[in-house]
Amino acid sequence: MKKQFVIALAALLCAAAAVPAVTVPVCAVTAQAEEETPAVDAEAWLSSAKISSWVTLYDAKKDSSFKMSGRTYQRGILFGYGGQTSHDYAEEAAFDVSGIKKLSFYVGHVDSNYCRDGALTIKLDGVETETIEIPHNITAKLVELDVSKAKELVFVGQTSDGSQVAVGNISVDGSKIEAPASAPKYSTPEQMLGASYNRIGTTIYSKTDKSESFKMQGRTFYQGAAFSATANGQFVINTENAKKLSLTLGHIDNTKMNGGTFKFFHDNVYNEEETVELTASQGLKTVEIDVTDTKCLTVVVERAGEAGYGLGDLSMDDKACANPCTVPSGTKPEQLLKASFNRTGIELYEGADKSTSFKSIGRTYYQGMVLTGGLDLKQDDMLRSEVMMNVEKSTELKFTACHVDGTAEKDAVLKIYLDGELDEDNIITLTGNMLPKEYTLDVKDTDLVRIVVDYKKNSKFALGSFSANGTDAAIPCAKPTYATPEKLLAAVYDTDNAKLYSKGDKSESFNMNGRTYYQGVACSGGSTSMFRVNTENVKKIGYTVSHIDGSAMSNGKVKVYLDNEFSEKDSYDVKPNMLWDQHEIDTSKCSVVTFVVERENGAAYGLGDFTVDGKEPANSALIPTYETPERMLNASFNRQRADIYDAEDTTRTFEMGGETFNKGVVFQGGNSWVSGNVNYINFNVENYMLVSFKLGAVSADNSWGEVYYMRVLLDGDEVFRRDGITPNMENEELSFNVGNASVMRVEVSVSGADKYGLAGFKIDEKPEFLKGDLDGDWAVSVQDAQLALKAYTRQVADLPHGLTEQQFRAADVTGDEQLSVDDAQYILKYYTNNSVALLPTTWEELIKPKTEEPKTEEPKSEEPKTEEPKTEEPKSEETKTEEPKSGETKTDEKADAKSETK
Repeated sequence: MKKQFVIALAALLCAAAAVPAVTVPVCAVTAQAEEETPAVDAEAWLSSAKISSWVTLYDAKKDSSFKMSGRTYQRGILFGYGGQTSHDYAEEAAFDVSGIKKLSFYVGHVDSNYCRDGALTIKLDGVETETIEIPHNITAKLVELDVSKAKELVFVGQTSDGSQVAVGNISVDGSKIEAPASAPKYSTPEQMLGASYNRIGTTIYSKTDKSESFKMQGRTFYQGAAFSATANGQFVINTENAKKLSLTLGHIDNTKMNGGTFKFFHDNVYNEEETVELTASQGLKTVEIDVTDTKCLTVVVERAGEAGYGLGDLSMDDKACANPCTVPSGTKPEQLLKASFNRTGIELYEGADKSTSFKSIGRTYYQGMVLTGGLDLKQDDMLRSEVMMNVEKSTELKFTACHVDGTAEKDAVLKIYLDGELDEDNIITLTGNMLPKEYTLDVKDTDLVRIVVDYKKNSKFALGSFSANGTDAAIPCAKPTYATPEKLLAAVYDTDNAKLYSKGDKSESFNMNGRTYYQGVACSGGSTSMFRVNTENVKKIGYTVSHIDGSAMSNGKVKVYLDNEFSEKDSYDVKPNMLWDQHEIDTSKCSVVTFVVERENGAAYGLGDFTVDGKEPANSALIPTYETPERMLNASFNRQRADIYDAEDTTRTFEMGGETFNKGVVFQGGNSWVSGNVNYINFNVENYMLVSFKLGAVSADNSWGEVYYMRVLLDGDEVFRRDGITPNMENEELSFNVGNASVMRVEVSVSGADKYGLAGFKIDEKPEFLKGDLDGDWAVSVQDAQLALKAYTRQVADLPHGLTEQQFRAADVTGDEQLSVDDAQYILKYYTNNSVALLPTTWEELIKPKTEEPKTEEPKSEEPKTEEPKTEEPKSEETKTEEPKSGETKTDEKADAKSETK
């Protein structure tokens, strides 16, 4: 009886002290029904639990809490280990429920723990009565449990890999909750973002300043969430105290260009109608989410690969973000370029200074972008480069499309997308040899420009000299100017099988027809050579072209293109025995000159001694001089089966016509008996007047009955031919006037093992002028006598004689420093003796000392006509058949023909 009284008294006291029932928060399903006054102290009952290792009790007396679904709980039970682990846990909390009829509590996943699913199993008196599944994204739910028939209650919390589940806001038979769970209230959207939880692959930007940011579509966002991990991303917001959210969705700049999908879950229920599909090339999208009846909103982003997506400028009901996103300025093109994004295979040149640059058609660009080979399309060796620009503050965009110098000349396709839509009018074919082309885009109604270029590997294109809204690049492209021809050659680009000589010194060179060239382009290797040069600031280019010594004796062709248009008048054939062709190209109306040199069978051709608008090379081609005949032999070029004996090796000799020689040339037919083999050797004789040598048989029997010949050509014209050279021939002395020639070529036709030779070489240097040669053809002729007489006649008539100083000295054959009729007569007589009568006569033999000469009267003005000696020209067949005697100078047949013509 006493025990029952105590219990009744305790119940009465509790009832007297009882506070009216607590209203269950918004997320509760039902309110606790008022029942009879509980007989158990709820806090004491919670603290009396028997718990295992990884169970934590929160009895509201300690200054500690945990969170579920964004709410803060101070009373409850937390199960599991919060650190990363690979273990599964089943932790228990046991309670005495004798005398208790009903428990109510919330069960859920602990916020911001490892997002792994768990469960809560309930046992009454050792019997498992219920298991509540607790996924990681669960919205905490209310559970009411009848324990009136049980004595013991056991909660078993099942967790794994560091996740935690909890029971919170426990009420015993309707007991008052001392510290009920509280739903968060946000005064700003930034607070809402900061309170988000269960973040996976998500970075939250919730500061109210601009100290941190991320970018979408070129805009800078200071508030929002960025999903940038390789896996799907998510975060959860408690929205119990909000009604509407507004947010901007988009692709995060400079992450992988894969698509993404935004999904929204209201209290863990997926709302398919709110799904937003996005691609990297699309613009931003602003959406509104109704959360009036939503306790927790889960935002999930699904994307492939390392694509990054984000949401920004979150606003809550009527509360906007503290710092809205900023749009890049469209005032300066350099700013626009710097703010470009999603660059794939793009090398950016901001144009702030001249420290970096790229080149196209020889121009130097300091601002723009080079396509360096981004996405491999895996077909036909195709690559793709692309870039995006925010043009919200621009109305017009200009740029120059061009091919990058020195890369493969293959075609490409440029495509432009405006706000994600392909602009059909701006699908442009780019070519490898294109001139820079300017494009203008109207972007006044456009937010996003995407430029895509598909091109072949090893080829590069560029977009340069951007301008925005009429503002041009701060540093415009530089068009080259050339202070010297060497500067022009140094700026040559797109070379193929072409070696440049542009140093301006004599450290390197190549040879053509015996001349040494220190400046120019040597075209060899392969079958075609090419090079280009920018001529935007050039009016004329001059150069010399010829065959490169020692290369194959095959033909070729030089083709010239002006701005990619073939120039017929500037193109020509080239041959191995050619001399030097002088060419000049009018470049006043073109930007680029392209030289293409086609060559057969390994022949090499050169273009040397370039001039630019009259500016001469620093070192013009060197015309050789030879200290000795041996030097001339060693400097010979374009030899065919011609063995050189240069006397340096005294033990090396050959026999010819009974004489022994250690210097000369031996021609041999070859390894097979092939009739008609022509062997040859070439000498540069520009600085020489006479070349003499002996022709003879070295070892020959002509057993096959071949008829061999030897001939001499001066600048490609035959001046001597000896048919029927035989094994028994005597060594024949030959001398040739080469004063008016540049190249002397000696040919010998010989077959098999037969050998013929040239020996006893002598060379006479060309004097400053040739006595009696007024017309400068290095031969004395009737024309020279006529010029002298004409000058004398003018002088008699008190008129200027009209001769240059050098012509005057050549005309004054008497050496009295006067021009007289005698000079004209002696010139004519010299010509008659040597070229007509074939009687070799020197000037000394012709002109007797003046003391012995008869005094002659000065002729009147008409006398030169009557006093000119009349000479009879010999018949051509007589001149041709008469052979010169040994040691005599061979007649210059070329000079004969010239004199006859004149």
